[in-house]
Amino acid sequence: MKDLNIKDKTLLFSELLQLEMSGIIRFKALSLIGEHSSEIATRANETLRLCKLNISFPEAGFKSGLFDKSEKSLIQMADKTAQYEMIYQYLKNTYQERLSAQKKLKAQLFLPAAVFILSLFIAPIPELFEKTITLSEYLFDIIFTLIKLFATVYLLLKLPYWIKNNVLGSSFKRVFYSLLLNIPIFNKVYIQKVMLEYFHVLALSLKAGLPAIESLKFGNGCVNNIIIKEKLSLLPTYIEQGDSFTGAMTRTLKTIKLIDPAIYQAIRTGEMSGSLDESIKKMVHFLNEFNQQTINTFYEWLPRVIYLMVLGLISYGLIE
Repeated sequence: MKDLNIKDKTLLFSELLQLEMSGIIRFKALSLIGEHSSEIATRANETLRLCKLNISFPEAGFKSGLFDKSEKSLIQMADKTAQYEMIYQYLKNTYQERLSAQKKLKAQLFLPAAVFILSLFIAPIPELFEKTITLSEYLFDIIFTLIKLFATVYLLLKLPYWIKNNVLGSSFKRVFYSLLLNIPIFNKVYIQKVMLEYFHVLALSLKAGLPAIESLKFGNGCVNNIIIKEKLSLLPTYIEQGDSFTGAMTRTLKTIKLIDPAIYQAIRTGEMSGSLDESIKKMVHFLNEFNQQTINTFYEWLPRVIYLMVLGLISYGLIE
């Protein structure tokens, strides 16, 4: 089943948060959400039906498509700790930030994309004037190029969903996630983002009062990259074998460069001082600021790259 879009997810967890803060029982809350979205309402009603069959709320929400796998793990944590407000607040803020970033990206790309498409019409004009190509060939080439361009964009937008839901098979999924970890420059940004989400969930779990081992398992449940997920799954095992928290980190994350040495040192200091949850919380704040700076830099340079492509395309057309 197709995931809810970011706008619907923001609305869903905003409504769940408001209803939870109002003290409305879950069954009643499920019947009330989705007033502004028929898709949310349909899935909430299906979740309610499954809950009445004695299926747990997180599992029912997952089966009906109301929650994805990561959200299901977080709702299970809320079930275990009764910290529903905290979890709903986190999910609401997360999707609000993603929605804001999505709108900003669209605004940044609108003019460069329009200029790029315009350049496709301009580049072959010298050939048309020189009668190297006919008008029908000119129009056919442009239309065919636009079709290829839109098809490529569509595939790039759909690929993460297909990978996440294993549409293309587990082998392709593993190759894709391995590729993300090995693309120069991009891989550092990608790992930073994955680990930020992981440590954010870890901080929430510890704040909710869960032991370190359970917190690690919940954090791991929110990671989509199966290669990183496999590495992170070793952390609880090492702790159960007698390692300290930082010792387990050393045996897994530090050796495969999933964690910066400075961050590792902050966790170690926090564990030694008895304030591990506070140290991780501060570390999440630091990672979040770094990630935001990276995103802002990306937004700043992306239009420039597109304009450079336009310049190259027009120059090539004139030279030819």
